[in-house]
Order: sequence, then C-alpha cells, then structure tokens
Amino acid sequence: MKINYCFGKKRKSKLITLFLLIVFLTSCTETKIELASINYPVKNILLLEDNDFEVDKSRYNAGIVTYKIKDINPYQFFGEDFDGEITSNSAEYSGKNFLQFMGDKQDINGFQIHIYTQNESQKLLKTLLKNLGKPSFEDDKGFEKYLIWENSDKIYILNQGFEAVIQNKKTIESDLLCLKTSNLSDVAIGATSNTKYSDYLEYRLMNKKNVKIYPFTKYIEEVN
Repeated sequence: MKINYCFGKKRKSKLITLFLLIVFLTSCTETKIELASINYPVKNILLLEDNDFEVDKSRYNAGIVTYKIKDINPYQFFGEDFDGEITSNSAEYSGKNFLQFMGDKQDINGFQIHIYTQNESQKLLKTLLKNLGKPSFEDDKGFEKYLIWENSDKIYILNQGFEAVIQNKKTIESDLLCLKTSNLSDVAIGATSNTKYSDYLEYRLMNKKNVKIYPFTKYIEEVN
C-alpha cells in the first residue's frame, strides 16, 4: 500500500502567514544608532533630528554645548545597550543612565555616557577592553579607576567609582567620554585633570605632537 503524506492547505496557509508575520516584525524593528561608528565632527541636525533633548553648557568648558538625549535606548555602543536605572522612574541626575552629545551650535564632536547601574558599568569596561584592547593609560586608586584609550584624533576616557551610593544602593558609577581630541582638547584635559595624562595631553597638544609618534610612555620617560 502506498501512503501519501500531505501538509494540507490549512497547515500550508498557516506557515505562509507565520512567515509573513516574521518578515513584517523584522522590517518594523528599528535599527539602533551605533555610537562607536560616528566620525566627528557631525552636523547637529544629523544626530539630533527626531530626538527629544535638553541643551546645556558643559561642566568642563563653558564654551561647549551639551545635548542630553531623553532616551538612551535607540543608541548602542559597540553593539551593546546601556540603558538602565537604579530604581523605576529614577531621575537622570540620581540613578538613570544617560547619553549626551558635546560640541557647539553647529557641530557635534563627541559624546558622554553616564552610568549609575552596576551591571552596565561592568559591561562597559568589558566592552571597551574587548573592542579597544589595552588602554593607553590606567590609574587605579582602589576606590576609583581611570582608563584612557587614544588613537589618531579620538580619545576615550573612562572614570569608574567603586564606592558610589545612589538612592541608598551601593553601585559602580561610570562616566565615559568619547571626544575628537583636536576639537575638544580642553574637555579632554579637564576630564583627566586628576591624572598624569592631563599634563601629557596639554604638553603634547601644545607642541603639536602626534599620539602615535609621541605616546604617553615616551612622555613619562622624558619627565622622569
């Protein structure tokens, strides 16, 4: 006896419907903006259009404008998400991770991610080490740590505090700056002021030395 196997019209119709639904949902998924792929300077309108943001002055330099993005969720850094908050409905100044771009009234030349949550702080450090490798500079004081990566005309400055208490919860608080060095040199020098890297930056930029030819290690050899 010959037996014929058949899915039947109903089952075939359901499979087609399921396939079309998957395609539809995939097409509706918003593509996140990759912060690590941005080449500065970038015109403000290209990054701020369709965004809800607040304009303020940078704490590092009164001449620098900051654009604090209301929702960090549409952005990724090396493929990772860093939205989070200490408790539900936390304010940005006391427990909610935030992103802000930095520059002037026309161009953006860098960004800052501030993280209050411990899991995202730990993930941020791992992400930087994985994608940027060994830092150009590291200063570990125990209660806080500075790590700096610099190549060409871009600098990443990570400061982590290990004794932070936010809303009565002990956490690791992190602040990451990514800057176009030539356009935001004052910010880079100010952000590293608690380290020897600040003196190195100021000396190198004043003497117009290239970071590849004149790295931090060479500077330390000369001054010691």
